[in-house]
Amino acid sequence: MKKLFLFSLIATSMFASGVSYVWDTDDFAAKYLANLWIITKQTNIEGYRLGATITRAEVVGIALKIKWVSLPNNYYCKNYFSDVKYNEGNNWICRAVELAADNWLISKSNKTFRPQDTITRAEALAIITKAGGISMITDKDLDAYKKMNIGVWPMNLPEKAIFGTDISWVQKLLLTVSKKAPGIYEPYASTTFAALEPLKVANRWDVFGFAKTMKMISGTDISSNNQIYINNHYKFSINYPQNSTISGNEQDTYIRIQNYPADRETMELSQNEYYLEMHLWDNRVCEDEIQSPKEFSINGVKGLRGFWQSGWDAGGIRYALCINNKNRGYYIQVTEKTQNGSFAEEIFNSFNFIN
Repeated sequence: MKKLFLFSLIATSMFASGVSYVWDTDDFAAKYLANLWIITKQTNIEGYRLGATITRAEVVGIALKIKWVSLPNNYYCKNYFSDVKYNEGNNWICRAVELAADNWLISKSNKTFRPQDTITRAEALAIITKAGGISMITDKDLDAYKKMNIGVWPMNLPEKAIFGTDISWVQKLLLTVSKKAPGIYEPYASTTFAALEPLKVANRWDVFGFAKTMKMISGTDISSNNQIYINNHYKFSINYPQNSTISGNEQDTYIRIQNYPADRETMELSQNEYYLEMHLWDNRVCEDEIQSPKEFSINGVKGLRGFWQSGWDAGGIRYALCINNKNRGYYIQVTEKTQNGSFAEEIFNSFNFIN
């Protein structure tokens, strides 16, 4: 009961009218997502267009990346929605929207999706929350809260006329987030930010903030189940999955980590198997090492991430990272047999230099 009362006080102050956003200075969430390749990295804060609106299709694209769902190249649209078709402009939209429906991020029951329309904060938050794997509170929990907090926001949402007679999904969403992902609300609770009005049209800053918080708490960020490898000789650290074995000493120029027996006769990878190879030599020409390169940086040191030649010896996909620091070259490749490169993504995102 005390918890419910406490939330009532928080919610009442949290969603009161506030002052304007600081989109021109607060780009932490955007940079966080860009470093994870969830959104495209920009050279300056203006490039993220934080104050601009965001489309429903763009929100779906972000949600899919949070959920580790990649867009296949050879996908034929099934025409779930009458306004989302392969031959209508951006064909990535058809792939993204239909995969979102297949993964229960949006409903197939609607005949249209309106991919290029703007989206409300509540709608965007609902999609991002589903991508993070957070389950909604039950109707029973909602009813109990209503009985304890008659007339308290969000039980008396002023937007009933717009949401329609059934606003329970909005109430359940907001209460779920307050319980399971309270960090979503932090920027709006601050005296320097406006209140989270659920029916207000979302901008890019809103959605980036939702996505950043959900990515950090949902277990889709660097997993707490991972172990950390620290190399004091070459001054770097990297995370790797549990149940893996390490071959090589930290002074060696070649170190290998894998999650299957080293003495297995065949090198063919089974589903969800990987091996990580670290080549630690002199400075390298990263442009010659990486295919389809994308630039990233660690504490101002720039490197490249992308692909190498296919893992012909193991039947997997080979991802690569290359960066030079203080006359030392770090070339790291992960060969894995998964649907979306999840091992490489987490391993590369964790790479860091140490003192």
